[in-house]
Amino acid sequence: MIMIELRELHKQYSLPDHTAIEALKGINLTVKPGEIFGIIGESGAGKSSLIRCVNGLETPNAGQVIINGQDLMQLNKPQLRQMRRNIGMIFQHFNLLSSRTVYENIAFPLELTKTPPAVIAKKVDELMALTGLSGHQHHYTHELSGGQKQRVAIARALANQPLVLLSDEATSALDPETTHQILQLLKKINAELGLTILLITHEMGVIKEICHRLAILEHGNIIEEAHVLDFFNRPQTNTAKRFIRDFSLHELPEHLRARLIDKKIEGAVPLWRLSFLGDAAESPLVTHLIRHFSLSLNILQARIERIRDKTVGVMLLEVEGQPEDLLSGKQYLNEKEVHVEEIGYVQFAA
Repeated sequence: MIMIELRELHKQYSLPDHTAIEALKGINLTVKPGEIFGIIGESGAGKSSLIRCVNGLETPNAGQVIINGQDLMQLNKPQLRQMRRNIGMIFQHFNLLSSRTVYENIAFPLELTKTPPAVIAKKVDELMALTGLSGHQHHYTHELSGGQKQRVAIARALANQPLVLLSDEATSALDPETTHQILQLLKKINAELGLTILLITHEMGVIKEICHRLAILEHGNIIEEAHVLDFFNRPQTNTAKRFIRDFSLHELPEHLRARLIDKKIEGAVPLWRLSFLGDAAESPLVTHLIRHFSLSLNILQARIERIRDKTVGVMLLEVEGQPEDLLSGKQYLNEKEVHVEEIGYVQFAA
């Protein structure tokens, strides 16, 4: 069964000089019911165009957008308005009504459908409890933190009990701790309500924390699609590898990042990124490399964490040794089902 399906989706925009920009170039994508699916890409990749086509705010030039078996392109305007009630949407800048209280913002979609006040009151109370807003019903948006505003936006998006929740860079304006809290809330909503979530982001941390699967969008094309574990441990395209490299290096202290270079020069040693699952994450890999392959190693970064109930290890190593020993060390790691990628070089401090 498929909840969201995009078939050969094309979207073009015309510039004032009558030239055309092709934002989406034949997108094919499926999202299963109850799945959290992430679309990641840099600015200008086509992410916002894609999500606006999914929620009906943009009309594709060609192709199909199918939600729960209904093709949005085949619906008339009243049918499309009805269908869009099945699609919740949250935005980077919240899009709340400043003249309304928390309660009134959440109630607004229900008022539009002429839901009885008693039903609205019960539903809003339930949503405020679900999103951690109990006690804030009389507050106005200017009295709320960024995280609280996004919780209101999420509660409002859930008011009509949608089949699909779309998230357009919903955590980009938040600090790291608040981002984590909002992502955990989305994860909770997905688990408790079985809600399908399609999220757009440029942040690898968002993908890593909550997504089941993801796709990379580049220049209007999907260039890679994978389960999140496979993506982090076996990236296929150069863009995927670059995303992961930048994400891995981001947490290093500045004095270490300053020593990293892209090309080998005299006095620099390779920087390896090791990624591994399951039993390999608990094996003494570094000790074995030192003892059996005469390699000199310096661990720049290492962590063991859980992604979707799997033990995942990531390590960044400065590796010094003879070429034949480096090759033998890589072969050993591959035999242990450890993915090794040389992501740059490290200069020794002067």
